[in-house]
Amino acid sequence: LGRREVAGADVREFWYSGQREMLQLLNGRIEQVLGMTREVRYVTEVRPEWFRVLDEAQPVVWQRRLDLMPGYQYGVLEFVTTAKAKRLRHAPDDVAASAQWLTETVQRQEPHGRVSTYLQWFALQQGRVVYSEQCLAADMCFKLKYLGAKGL
Repeated sequence: LGRREVAGADVREFWYSGQREMLQLLNGRIEQVLGMTREVRYVTEVRPEWFRVLDEAQPVVWQRRLDLMPGYQYGVLEFVTTAKAKRLRHAPDDVAASAQWLTETVQRQEPHGRVSTYLQWFALQQGRVVYSEQCLAADMCFKLKYLGAKGL
């Protein structure tokens, strides 16, 4: 963990590797990735707050635009559907049974007209993401787990 910035209810974390890679999270969601084979340079979005999705009876549909590498793909549009879900079958045993689960279906128009779709999972405990499976693309995903106040 390089640094953590708290502004109101928002928590932004910057994680660095020894290979000069950087992963930025905003409230547990991947916001920026640099130095990897795939990068997210910029995200323009109005993402729903976690509590809003948990309060809704129906899935929340939203969209975001991303600047991606390689090939500097500017303004790539993604359509996201976020919904309450049951516990992920292969979730780590130490994710509390009381955690609330959300799933996201992400669809992206790729270069050359192909559409890719992938799923993401989030476990929330007291409003904080304690476990997630998130993707930069259908072929590059991460499993992230919160390890407590001292770091992920």
